[in-house]
Amino acid sequence: MKRFASSHTNGPRTSFALQSREEIYVLFTVQNLSKGPSAVMYRDVFSSNPSDPASHRPMMNQCLLAEATSFYGLHNRQSRILQDGLRQYGRGLSMLRSALIKDTCNVTPEIIVSAFALSVVESSWLAHIRGLERLFALHKPLTTETSTELGSAMLATCRPLLIIGSFFTQTPSVMRQPEWKANAPPQAPDENAILSASAPDIDLLMGVLAEIPQLFSDGNELTRLSDEERSPALFARVSNLWARKKSMQQNLETWHSKWYTAHQEQISETVPTTRLNTTHATPWTTVYSFYNPTLAILFSLYHSIILLLNSIPLSLLKAGLPDPSPSTPWNLSDGESPLSATQTSIHSISRSIEYYLQSLAPSQAPVDYYLFFPIHVARRACVQQGYPAELAWLDEAYAAMKARYTQGVWAKMDFADRFSGLQEGLFG
Repeated sequence: MKRFASSHTNGPRTSFALQSREEIYVLFTVQNLSKGPSAVMYRDVFSSNPSDPASHRPMMNQCLLAEATSFYGLHNRQSRILQDGLRQYGRGLSMLRSALIKDTCNVTPEIIVSAFALSVVESSWLAHIRGLERLFALHKPLTTETSTELGSAMLATCRPLLIIGSFFTQTPSVMRQPEWKANAPPQAPDENAILSASAPDIDLLMGVLAEIPQLFSDGNELTRLSDEERSPALFARVSNLWARKKSMQQNLETWHSKWYTAHQEQISETVPTTRLNTTHATPWTTVYSFYNPTLAILFSLYHSIILLLNSIPLSLLKAGLPDPSPSTPWNLSDGESPLSATQTSIHSISRSIEYYLQSLAPSQAPVDYYLFFPIHVARRACVQQGYPAELAWLDEAYAAMKARYTQGVWAKMDFADRFSGLQEGLFG
C-alpha cells in the first residue's frame, strides 16, 4: 500500500495509507504527466515514507494530492471530486503557511514544489507566481553538486512560470541571475521526456528569455523619461539598451545558425492539411514539418524570442529614441530589418502550429508551455504591428490547440489582452 502525507482529521498527520480513490486520482495525474519533469514530483511521492516529523515531505505530498484530486475532478467533470480537491487544497495551504512562518530562511525544494502544486489548483495564478519568485529568491541556486532529482524537476517545471510572470509584473526575473543560469543542474535522463535530449539548447533559450523582462522594464522607463528630458545621461542609457539588445540577438543568431545547420534536413515544408475556420486568407502556402517534437519546440521558442527582442528597437524608434551608434549593425545578421524579421517570425510560428495539431500526441501535456507561449507572443506582435490576417488565423489556431491539449496547465491560461499588446505598457 502506498503512503502519502495528508490530514483527514483536524490536525495534520505525517502519513496515511493511500485510499483507493485517492490512488486513482494520483495515478491518473501521473499518467498524464509521465512525459515531463512534473512526474518526478509524483514519483517521489510514491517512493517516500518520511519518518522525520520535521520533514517538509508530508506537506509536499498533501499539496500534490490536492492538485491530483482537483485535476481528476476537473478533467472528468466530477464536481464532488473537484470540491474534495479544493478541501485538500485548504489543508495543504495551511501546512505551507505554517512551514513558512516557522522557518522562512530554510526554503527547500519540497516547499517550492508545494507552492507550485497549489498554484495549479488556484485560479489566481499570477499571485502564486509572485510567491514562487520570493521562494526561489530565498532558495540557494541549484548546482550539479547540491541538486537532487526533485530539485532539477522543480527548476524545469517552475522556470517557465517565473519568466512569464516577470513579463506581467514588469520586474526582473530571478531566473536571469547568473548563479541560476550558469549552475543549473542537468535533468536526469528520461527516455520518455521530450526535451531531455536537448536540455542545453532549452537552457540557452530560456536563459535569453529570462533576460528580456529586464530589457522591457528599462525600455519602459526610458520612454517615460524621454517625455521629460533629453539629456546626455538619458541617451547614454538608451545606447546601453540598444547595445544589450544587439549583443543578446547576435549570440542568439550564432546559436541558431549552428543549430539549424545541424538539423535542417529534419525540418521540411509541406502543403497544409488543417483547415481552420477563418475568413482571412493566410500569406503562406506551406507549413513546417519536424522530425520530432523537440525540434518543433526549439524552432518556435527561438522565433518567440526574436519577436520579443525585435519589439524593443521598434518601440524605441516609435518613441524617438534611435540607436545613438548607427554605425554598429543592430538588425539581424542576415540583413532583415526588425519589422521584416517580426513578420518572418510570426509566419514561422504560425506555420509550425499544424505540426502540433496533426503530429504531436495530446498526452504530452507537460510541454504545453512551449506550445502555447509562442502563440501568445505571435498574437501580441500581430496586434502591436498590425497584421489582422495573421492575428485572425492565430486566434483560430489557439482555439484548436486548446481543444487538443485540454489537460495542460497552459491550455487553461487564456491571457486574453494581458499578453496581446492591448493592456500593456510600450514594452509589455
